[in-house]
Amino acid sequence: MTTGTRTIRRLWSLIRRPWALIVVLLLGWAASGLYVVEKRENGVLTAFGRVVQDRVQPGLHYRIPWPVTRIHRVDTTTTHTMSVGFKIRDMVMGIPTPPAESRWLTGDTNIIEVRMVIQYRATHPARYLLSAEHPDLLVRHAGEAVITDQVGHTEVDEVLTHGRAKLLASSQAGIQALLDSWDCGITVTSVNFEAIEPPREVVDAFHAVQSAKADRERTRQEAQAYANSVLPEARGEASQLLSDARSFQQHRVAEATGWSHRFGEIQAAEDGAPRATRDRLYLETAERALSRGELILVDPGAPGEASRTVLVRPAAPRPPPSPTP
Repeated sequence: MTTGTRTIRRLWSLIRRPWALIVVLLLGWAASGLYVVEKRENGVLTAFGRVVQDRVQPGLHYRIPWPVTRIHRVDTTTTHTMSVGFKIRDMVMGIPTPPAESRWLTGDTNIIEVRMVIQYRATHPARYLLSAEHPDLLVRHAGEAVITDQVGHTEVDEVLTHGRAKLLASSQAGIQALLDSWDCGITVTSVNFEAIEPPREVVDAFHAVQSAKADRERTRQEAQAYANSVLPEARGEASQLLSDARSFQQHRVAEATGWSHRFGEIQAAEDGAPRATRDRLYLETAERALSRGELILVDPGAPGEASRTVLVRPAAPRPPPSPTP
């Protein structure tokens, strides 16, 4: 009989004894308390269902064996993906998304299709583990609730055009706020829209409406550009006309004032020397009247001689005396 065989028989004889079997079982039970947490994980240690350590770091650790304590491992470094408005599996397999799952009602009672992808991580292992039976589904429900609220308060034109970036930022903030209120230990890292578009049944009509709105905006801009070029010129002409009118007004007022003063002076002169004043006015008036046309002077001559006719051309007319203002 070999030495190895004798050793095995001795061990078997010891194990067959009740106290030895109990010792072996106790040693095995105690050794089961050793556990390893991987680098990408954090552990949650519970005792009779109560959390006693909410973040066990990676490495080799020991705990009181089951059923006193239990270790739960949570992946805290991997970024998970959850879809809203469609299922990634169905999209990969080419299965169409049911309309009721991907369509939302906008603030102006239009219907659009929204497909969104949410990326997140479990940042608090204990909350992630104990907040819900399926914490990943909370991300989908939060995304659906936020999209319903955000799109339901936004007009379809804004959703499809310039309001998309704002909708994306507000959706991420809203999803994170909702998850925090549920205390589920999840942090949203990014939110992206896979698609925001009108339903396929009315996409042509939507495109026609968008084209008409683009034409309207282009026409409005052209009209505004024309107005910007014409209005300054019109304002300049109006200003020039007003300036000329004011100058003419001032000239006429000054001229009328001068004539009024001149009439007053003539009246004063007439009061002092009425005959001389009348003669002077008569001669001045005759001079101005006669200086405006040609004069024909006829000289009858001496008896027995022919008469002579002389044409006298007037000199340049003298201007009337200017009134003194």
